[in-house]
Amino acid sequence: MRFILLLSILCSWSFVAASAAIDVDQCQRGFDGCYLWSPEARASGVTWQEAVGRAKRRLLISPGEYEIVTAPFIGGRDSLSIIGIGEVTLRAGKPMGTFIGYGGTNKGTLRIENIHLDGGWKIGNCIYAGSAINKQHIVLKDVELYRCGHGLMGANEHWGGRDAIDNLDDSYLLDNVDCHASTSHCIYIDRSAKAEVRNSRFYDPGNGKHALKVISWEIDVHDNQVSNAMLDGSASRTTGNAPLSLVSCQIGRVADNILVFRYDRGATARGNGTGGNVLDKQPRWVLSGCDKPPYQSPTNWSETYWEDKSRRYVTEVSGNTFSLFGDKRERIALRLVVNQGTLPMTYVVAGNTLLKTLPRPAGWYERSITHVHDNHFEGAKGGRWADRVCVSKYWGQLLPEGRLDPPLPKPVPKMVDGPDCAIRF
Repeated sequence: MRFILLLSILCSWSFVAASAAIDVDQCQRGFDGCYLWSPEARASGVTWQEAVGRAKRRLLISPGEYEIVTAPFIGGRDSLSIIGIGEVTLRAGKPMGTFIGYGGTNKGTLRIENIHLDGGWKIGNCIYAGSAINKQHIVLKDVELYRCGHGLMGANEHWGGRDAIDNLDDSYLLDNVDCHASTSHCIYIDRSAKAEVRNSRFYDPGNGKHALKVISWEIDVHDNQVSNAMLDGSASRTTGNAPLSLVSCQIGRVADNILVFRYDRGATARGNGTGGNVLDKQPRWVLSGCDKPPYQSPTNWSETYWEDKSRRYVTEVSGNTFSLFGDKRERIALRLVVNQGTLPMTYVVAGNTLLKTLPRPAGWYERSITHVHDNHFEGAKGGRWADRVCVSKYWGQLLPEGRLDPPLPKPVPKMVDGPDCAIRF
């Protein structure tokens, strides 16, 4: 029986190895819209731009280090896979916008796997992907994103129209991704239908930015390590604002992550310092672009919609470890989980952070709820100036209460609740 089992395993391995070999061989011959790029091809004059152009559906890259000096144009594609078949590094040789730009005219799945991207402080975005007109699914697996403006900038959806949020269709899957040493956010996924982020590490973001920023309607963020400094809590070259930035109109979960926050007053050469929020569910400044249904839609203004008091945007925050660093004698009291709500508001003056409330439909109530439970807290500060686990607040520098029309409602029921909220350090 053991012999049969061993033979079966060996046959399976042989099949996988043979399949991989055949795949590479077929790709080398240009079958199935595939192109194999290698150091030999590079030496013969096939550039990165040309290699991506030759790969109609799939680009395999042989082991090696490749200096990239020209970004490819990728347009009108119906899916594209870029996969390293060994240790592959793409290194920026001169300033460029991006290594891989899967812009609005493309659709289908962009899959990037087993590649190290080193922007060398010369690249705006290691990867740019997102479309407002076509459905895309972005998959990053076993990828390192290093020394770029953003490691991944996922964008280009619109949340402002009457039914725009119902048209959101882009989705993102990040699996075993390392993103660090950015000059802005390590990862910024903006305005998409869904994002799953798992088994990954995001740290050392740009000055005043976030390590992981996910503005998606549905999220599943689990089993990651995320830090606004280094993963062990030590100071990095700059200090990011916070580890994790989310949005108040999301649903989903944040589970079993290690969230590392280092407080910095900003009095050092490392940068402007941090905020006081660790996991922050931010509103959008113009919340007509965040709500579902959209603020301008007839559904939003119908009495029957608001008569149903069970409608909620619920996010579960559970099983996470919050590790807090900084001088406890001097640092401010931190807010570990913050939900800043979906209250409709907008700028008083464009370009200024002073905000005012917008009209609300009859029966409006706060639908954003975060359940916080079964988390672990390390390095938290107790006493009179204790850190707070759960905070419900409306965001921003609002006009004085007497000048708000309509007035500011109280965040009831609480936007953040659960057994962890009652912890006293």
